Amino acid sequence: LKVTNSTNASFISHKVLAEGLTPGTAYKYRVGMDGFWSSTGTFTTEAADGEGTHEFLYMTDSQGANTQDYAVWADTLRNALDDYPLSKYLVMTGDMVDAGALESQWLDYFGKPQDMLLDLPLMAAVGNHEGPYNDNYYYHFYYPNDQINDPLPPGSVYSFDYGEAHIMILNTMDMGWDDRQRESFKEQIEWLRREVAETDKKWKI
Repeated sequence: LKVTNSTNASFISHKVLAEGLTPGTAYKYRVGMDGFWSSTGTFTTEAADGEGTHEFLYMTDSQGANTQDYAVWADTLRNALDDYPLSKYLVMTGDMVDAGALESQWLDYFGKPQDMLLDLPLMAAVGNHEGPYNDNYYYHFYYPNDQINDPLPPGSVYSFDYGEAHIMILNTMDMGWDDRQRESFKEQIEWLRREVAETDKKWKI
């Protein structure tokens, strides 16, 4: 997948889906290739019988205009994890970067808190600074892309379960900028109704 920025540089985005994992198990992983391996990250899969209640982080608007702004974002995330060290994942509700087409900002967004993000699943929603007609959001995340016919951008409408919670990620950028977006948002409304009706989880977020 090609990712471009204002300097017309191009990047390749690689995505991997890990399947067949054992519930309640700690895993270690690295990404890269010979001579270019990342640091080791860790995660623990949800227990087979569910976690019951659990903690997660809810954060938003880390967007910044320069590298120092993203150092502040990293400090904020570190403070959050210091306060809530048992958090199972981070829900990030948009505007992660200031200009979604600038790869340099994505590099800072992921790079400054990389030591924490290696161990913390990140569940993101798209903000107006990432979309709707900018697929760089999609290039940086690997979320389901089959919930509605035309999410703008791809991968911006999905749901997941953890413990007693069913969390539904909407894309409010589709609320009415143009006819294509309005139709996409109508599909989201129907999708949300189905999600709420079909889940048996206690908490519907």
